[in-house]
Amino acid sequence: MSHADNLIGKLYKLHQQYGNLTALGTLAGGQALYYGVGLTKFPKDAHGKYSFKHMKALNAFSDVVDNSKFSKAARGLA
Repeated sequence: MSHADNLIGKLYKLHQQYGNLTALGTLAGGQALYYGVGLTKFPKDAHGKYSFKHMKALNAFSDVVDNSKFSKAARGLA
């Protein structure tokens, strides 16, 4: 019985690691898309620190969503 429990434990850990890796890949892919398309840039300031700056169209779109009646629903999707 302990062999079966050990096998189930190993399968659970493998499943958890796969989920973590998939989530990390999705997040990195989304960020790479924003950076690659030019929607977000990462300029360096005079002190050598990086910040982010979104394209004007993306800022305008987020302002429209934030000021709409669907803002709570949009935040729930994010």
